[in-house]
This record gives sequence, C-alpha cells and structure tokens, in this order.
Amino acid sequence: MRKLIYGMNLTLDGYIAAPGDDIGWSGPPSDELFQWWLDQERASGLSLYGRKLWETMSSYWPTGDQQPNATPAEIAFAQNWRDTPKVVFSSTLGKVDWTPRLVAGDAVDEITRLKAEDGGPMGIGGATLALYRSLALVSFSTDLARANGIDVDRVSLLFFLLLALAVALALSLFYQRTRLGLAVRAVAEDAEVASLMGISRRWVLTLSWAVGVAVTGTAAVLAAPSVGLTPTMMDDIAVFAFAGAVLGGLGSLTGAVVGGFTVGILADLIAGYASANLQLTLVFALIVVVLYLRPQGLFGRSTQVRQ
Repeated sequence: MRKLIYGMNLTLDGYIAAPGDDIGWSGPPSDELFQWWLDQERASGLSLYGRKLWETMSSYWPTGDQQPNATPAEIAFAQNWRDTPKVVFSSTLGKVDWTPRLVAGDAVDEITRLKAEDGGPMGIGGATLALYRSLALVSFSTDLARANGIDVDRVSLLFFLLLALAVALALSLFYQRTRLGLAVRAVAEDAEVASLMGISRRWVLTLSWAVGVAVTGTAAVLAAPSVGLTPTMMDDIAVFAFAGAVLGGLGSLTGAVVGGFTVGILADLIAGYASANLQLTLVFALIVVVLYLRPQGLFGRSTQVRQ
C-alpha cells in the first residue's frame, strides 16, 4: 500500500496564500529549502496534482533546466519532475501536456485505488485535492464504506442538503416561535418602538451577529470540500448567496432558501452547458433583472413609506 504525502509552504502563524490564491508571497526559495523539496520529490513514486497547481508547475518546469539562470538544484528538479509519473485531477481541462494522466472523474475514488497499489509514496499537490482526500476519511473509512456499497460522495451531498434544510428550519422556528426571535424581528421592523417596549437594541444586535456568524461558519464547513480551504474561499459564494437572497426576497427566509437553490442550479447549468467563466456574469444579470421587474423578490413584500 502506498503512502500519501502532502507538503506546502506556510508561515509559523498558518499563512498559506494571499488574496486570489497567490502563493508567490514566499518568493524564490533558498538553496537549502529548494534542496529539501528536491529530496522529497526524488523519494516520491507518483505525483498527484489539482488543476491550479498543475497549471502553475507545467508552465515552467518542463523546460526549467533550460533556463539561462538555472541553478544545479533547479536543473535536477526539472529533470526529476519530467521523469516522475503524474496524475492530474480536473473536470474542466480537456487535455494535459507532458504525458501525465488526466482524471476527470471522482478524485477520492481514484486516489483510494492508487493508494491501495504497491509502490513508492504518492505526493499530493494542491490544497483542494488534499482536502477532498482528508474529508473522505472523516468518521469512517472510505474504502470500507465503498466495500459495503455506500457511495460516499452521494451520502455527503445528501448530508449537506439535509443539514442546510435543518438550519433553515431552525432559523424559521427561532424567528417565528420564540420570544428572542420576535425581539429580533421587532428591532428590525422599528428599533425605536422596540426600545420603548423594553427591548434592548444592543443585546438584540449582539444576538443577531452571533447567529449570523454561526450560520456563516456552517456554510463555510459545507463549502470547503468544493472550493478548497483558502482565505478567499467564500468570495464567489457570497455573490451567489446575495443573488439568491435578492431573487427570493430580502427579509424572507423561505425566499432565501428557494432563491439559493435556484441560483445554485442555474449556475451549474451555465457551467455545464456554456462556460464556468459566464457564471458570475449571468448571476449579476439576474440580480439586475429581478431588481428591475420585482424589487421585493419572489417571496418578499413590497412596502410603502409615508413621508
């Protein structure tokens, strides 16, 4: 059975990447660090790459030993990199150069199969790819689950769906059936009148922030397996979430759930039948159209303010 090895550069306080997934913060490695990485690569019998890291590595190292200023260690690294068997995991790349094998299917299933084979250690490159493998080992063995006919990926998706619906139901009951929820709604409706009725606006705002942070943290846990664990992992998701809230109606919990599912399904259809690059553009267009035709959203209520 092969051994899985994952390595990465990070600071002592856990800093990995700058905004935009920029990993150039560490600058050129020192000779000592570069030699250490070279030794690790030489000990590896197979290299596994995600799309982003593969595009970065393949843009330089196939001809890295031919660069004018290449050091002896860099020349050795480039030669070893070309000779090491590689597997690239991507559902968007049509082909890969420099003779690696492209896998567009289930990454966890393929890595599990490779790990069960005989051979030297496998090096995993790419935070998202490593995260997929790590999450597949939480709670129970992926190998054991599949041996008993359990589709881990479908079970995970079903669990995420049920958890999201459970959180939405809990929030609905909290705001509709509890005194605390009614207090939050009262402050949101008219803070001055709520204060006259003895409701502490500061306390309600603190509670609202706490609930928001808890829901956001839950969303981040659910999203991490799909987008990877980075400081900017929620940027695109926040845009989709806002579009879903606008579509469903700001202030409507039911609208937020329905709008979120609608925008998510629409984004996947756009990526599948058109291009993933058009997702954000069409989502922004959806926001503009909804605001123009029905500013209150599908489930929101229009209000009139007397001057």
